[in-house]
Amino acid sequence: MFKERNLKHQEFQNKAIELFKNAGFLINVYGQETNIFKEFSNALYQCGDNITAKFIRYKPDLALILIKDKKIYLCELKSSCGNEDTIGLEKNSYEMALLLSKIGVKIFILFGDFTYNFVENLEWDTMLVPDRSDNDIEDYKKKYPDKKIVSISRTQGSGTPFILVKKQCLKKLLSQI
Repeated sequence: MFKERNLKHQEFQNKAIELFKNAGFLINVYGQETNIFKEFSNALYQCGDNITAKFIRYKPDLALILIKDKKIYLCELKSSCGNEDTIGLEKNSYEMALLLSKIGVKIFILFGDFTYNFVENLEWDTMLVPDRSDNDIEDYKKKYPDKKIVSISRTQGSGTPFILVKKQCLKKLLSQI
């Protein structure tokens, strides 16, 4: 399953790169997968909530420069399209991107159906938290008192919490570039 997800992500990344190139962007593959070896990545994970470790682990996948306008963006790619109303986004990835946006870094999330939005404009009201010893659901409820925090059984995947982004807040990329 992990191998299939990686293949799907790579195919989506290739399509996104082609689209951005055709729109006049200069692109650099930027994510931590490009330059961090497995042992280091595992050690970063063991650092838990350390902000520096999260900064390295959750680097967005692409750095983009629109040459003609001298504008630069970071783009996190999520190859999933979700269900009818929502798309899952890993909580840690969202929180790191949101932190960076608060200091002026322009980051948008591009989903598998080629919809997107800047991280600060994403709308969500539900977080799904897999039942795992290091997921403290009470802490999440305190941090996000106005959100619905739901404990779920950990049956597959990494077991990390994720938010359900409302598709209504997303824009179609092709109509924007």
